[in-house]
Amino acid sequence: MMILLLTESVPVSYQSNSTVQCERPENRRTVRVRAGESLYLPCPNTNCYEYAEDTSYDWLKTLKGRQTEPIGTEESERVHYNQSTLYILWLTLDDTGCYITRWWYEEDKCDEYETEIVVYEAFHTDLLYITPSEEKASAIYCPVCETQPQATFIWYKNFSLIPNQEFKHVLRIRNSSKESEGIYTCVCTWEHNGLKHNTSGSRRLTIIGQSTNNPPEFQLPVNNSIVITDVGTELILVCSVFFVCDECPVRWERNESALIEDGYKQQNRIKDGNVQSLLNITKVSELDLRSEFRCTTEDSYKVTFVSITLKSRASVLPVILECICIFLLVLVLCGILKWFSLDLMLFLRGIFIKFNKKEDGKLYDAYVIYQRNNFDETTSETIA
Repeated sequence: MMILLLTESVPVSYQSNSTVQCERPENRRTVRVRAGESLYLPCPNTNCYEYAEDTSYDWLKTLKGRQTEPIGTEESERVHYNQSTLYILWLTLDDTGCYITRWWYEEDKCDEYETEIVVYEAFHTDLLYITPSEEKASAIYCPVCETQPQATFIWYKNFSLIPNQEFKHVLRIRNSSKESEGIYTCVCTWEHNGLKHNTSGSRRLTIIGQSTNNPPEFQLPVNNSIVITDVGTELILVCSVFFVCDECPVRWERNESALIEDGYKQQNRIKDGNVQSLLNITKVSELDLRSEFRCTTEDSYKVTFVSITLKSRASVLPVILECICIFLLVLVLCGILKWFSLDLMLFLRGIFIKFNKKEDGKLYDAYVIYQRNNFDETTSETIA
């Protein structure tokens, strides 16, 4: 009974501006999680988590101005705690912040631990837990749900499901080599109040030894593709690349030169494990239509790229103008034929007669005899 009164009175007195100062024996721990998942967060100190008998706990969230807000114990709330464990169900970006665990192990003595929780909307390389490089790796440990006794696990490599796994907290790797390198993600499924929740954690495995060439994989765009656009319009080009690399740049070029002029804006982001580079062309110009755009990336081995070209939409105006010109030309020709038809016929007839004249090699004399009534007798006899 005395213990119960102690555990109920001490937190209340501390929350009422008590003069008791909690010690902070450890540095702040940082936990990085993804939105939409849930977090099972035990007290970061082993003694604080395991030796819960005859002790009490307070969980608080630090607000702006270093003010703190107490967290409740009602299990119906999305954010609540039970003794040494904090539950944040269906994480949102607003859950990002500093959380404080106060562990009262005596009436006037307590320890205080800070945990910074950072919630990411999508996968980011900052979510990766540190794993030292190894010459040979026999196992990878899931960085989450270490203290969840009823949790089940599913493992992925480079975001693809690993077949024939044991679904345990530890992933065994047999005959590890450079091909074993990659990002390993475990998805922990646990139950709370009859509902199932997921928490994921990712590690990068690096094998020390002779390097092998694992070139980046371009998801978008297709190499040598054509993008239809119009001059003067805004255009966004998307390049998506998947590779396992710490700092491999992805950038856009035009005619093998960096785009540094005004009117071109590049932005990189990480989505579903892919690095996406977005090129925003504020106003497509005639020069853009005559240029080659390249999405370029490089790793420790070489530079690779895919290229696209821009093409203007086919306009019906030239076809219409061509039809109008042909129609006017036909009208002019018809008018000329009508107006000069007689002259043209006479001109052509002379040409046809000349070409159709037949030569038989003979000479002919032509005589014209006609009667005139007023000829005198002498002339008539002469003509006859």
